[in-house]
Amino acid sequence: MSREAPRDLETLRAFVNTVELDSRRDTARTPETLRVWLVEHGLLEPGETVDGAGHRRALRFREALRRLGEANHDRRVDLAASEEVDAVGQGATLVVRLGEDGAARLAAAGRGVDGALARLLAILYTATADGTWPRFKVCCNDTCRWAFYDRSKNQSGLFCGTACGNAVHARAYRRRRSAGQRPAD
Repeated sequence: MSREAPRDLETLRAFVNTVELDSRRDTARTPETLRVWLVEHGLLEPGETVDGAGHRRALRFREALRRLGEANHDRRVDLAASEEVDAVGQGATLVVRLGEDGAARLAAAGRGVDGALARLLAILYTATADGTWPRFKVCCNDTCRWAFYDRSKNQSGLFCGTACGNAVHARAYRRRRSAGQRPAD
């Protein structure tokens, strides 16, 4: 089963997954690697740069999105993550544009890192409006925390895949088993 998200939400999922927590591999580790990723995903023009402040803003936004994905498991609100997203929104220039089909959509009008983050924010807004956002989740395996799109019928997915689900269940089993055993005399 595919864990990719539909349409533009896949770009937001890929942004959150620019860091692999279990291997500590981060494709947005530096301003330059973030710039390359944003250009490759059509969020930044090739000639634009990413400075240190923009890089830090983007990484805070990425982690806020991850926490919002975690909150989607039980549909709770993560106020700190929401505030971080709101802070990105303060620097974003978003406009309503009419497409060739006459449908209105939210679009970023800015440039640079703030424009790229605004594009991601517009994707978040659209996913909220079209009902796909609650399916944007983050793996419950503490060592993974990979963003995935929950395609289960009842939106009950907790893990990015079987391996993570098995690992969490095995750890829980070992904890229960060791708690129930008495030390040998």
